[in-house]
Amino acid sequence: MEKSKKIILIFLLIFGFCKKSEVKKKEEKLSGFEKIHLIESRGETKSFELFAKNVVDEEDSVFLYDFKVIFYDSQGVKTGELTGDSGWINKKNLNILARKNVILKHERESLFTEEIVWIDSLKIAKSDKDVIFYHENNVTYGKGFITGKNLKEIIIRGRVKGGGE
Repeated sequence: MEKSKKIILIFLLIFGFCKKSEVKKKEEKLSGFEKIHLIESRGETKSFELFAKNVVDEEDSVFLYDFKVIFYDSQGVKTGELTGDSGWINKKNLNILARKNVILKHERESLFTEEIVWIDSLKIAKSDKDVIFYHENNVTYGKGFITGKNLKEIIIRGRVKGGGE
């Protein structure tokens, strides 16, 4: 009888530890949000606006799903839009990585690719992926691009072909 009591006690202790670790895992889960609108500003001037259907907030990053970012220059004038199926924002430097079905729009120009990096400190976007660039009634295909500050110009880097070469 004494042996069965020890087994039951050991079983209860093990079960108790397992239950505690389950609770800890639940506390470590990421916090998620749906349909958000966030405005990042420097003083009273907007730097960018973020719209997303789903967001997961982690310690150093915010993961985005089905999102759009509107960029503004130092005077608060809209300079462009970035949309993507998924991506993330680095909370420390506000750099953005957009992935899958990514579109960058500036005035009457549109660029399509699979991945874009926004470097907030320089106010530029770039990629090394294949791109399709629609501009001035022309289409240019290439491999990679970089923009000027505040998306003022788009430079296709390699394998350029099409109108506006």
